[in-house]
This record gives sequence, structure tokens and C-alpha cells, in this order.
Amino acid sequence: MIESAKETKNIYQIGDSVLINSKEWIIAEEFNGDVLLFRDSVDGHSRTMKYSKSELPEKDEYC
Repeated sequence: MIESAKETKNIYQIGDSVLINSKEWIIAEEFNGDVLLFRDSVDGHSRTMKYSKSELPEKDEYC
């Protein structure tokens, strides 16, 4: 499980979706305190982004 430094209730797992800058990203991989985020764009191209676990937004408890 991926735990954020903000709060212990902010637990993500690989495959969870995260909203960053009004775009939905999927957590694909965890490594060295970072996560690799993945998304398919409307134009058909996929994108990846490395993001710090401590900077992930608070997890919505209803997801």
C-alpha cells in the first residue's frame, strides 16, 4: 500500500485513480518514495508522470 506523509488515512493502492490539475491519473507503480502515474489522453496517446507520494492529494473516502 502507498501511504502519504500527510495522514495515515490517505492510503493509495496501485490501480487507484488520483485527480491532479483536474485530470484523472492512475497509479501504475511505486518506487523510492515516488509513484508513476499513467493516463490515456483524449487524442489517443498515453502519458506518464512521476509524482512524490507525499504530494498526492488527500484520498476521497468514497472512491
